[in-house]
Amino acid sequence: TGIPMWGEYEFPSGISVQHSREVGGIKMFRTMAKVTIDFDPALSGHFVHTGLYIARARSNSSVIPGMISASGMVTGVNIPSGVTGLAPINIMPLDASFYLPEDNGYATANELATGAQSKNNTAIIVAGRLNGGPETFHRIDVQQDGFYGRIIRNHHYKIHVKSVKGEG
Repeated sequence: TGIPMWGEYEFPSGISVQHSREVGGIKMFRTMAKVTIDFDPALSGHFVHTGLYIARARSNSSVIPGMISASGMVTGVNIPSGVTGLAPINIMPLDASFYLPEDNGYATANELATGAQSKNNTAIIVAGRLNGGPETFHRIDVQQDGFYGRIIRNHHYKIHVKSVKGEG
């Protein structure tokens, strides 16, 4: 399946039905963000990842981005009204890249600690066994512009797991 893209082009002299036009140089924006997760080789034997889940990913997204900076970067989200979070999705293979719809995130570390807002936002969850123990689950939150859990379209979030300090 393809990922919808959006871009704009302004015809300097308008559109004429008598002439064909070739259009090039349009900056296109994905409607989703790319996420890549990899695990440090030093974790081998200490932490074995057994699954990757996405919880509460948005059910729909808008084709047109929220805000674009002067430098051409998407800087804000545009979530249509009535959008809900989906049931958890199992992502396979574990070390693959995947795409997520954008999400507003929640604003503070305190909200993250108390779970006040985190119950409604997209969650990336890694399952694994620490030191041969039972399978546990570890939530990963991205931080973007001071917002935890904010996912902005057309960005690439590269998550490198260096250590696991305890059971999930």
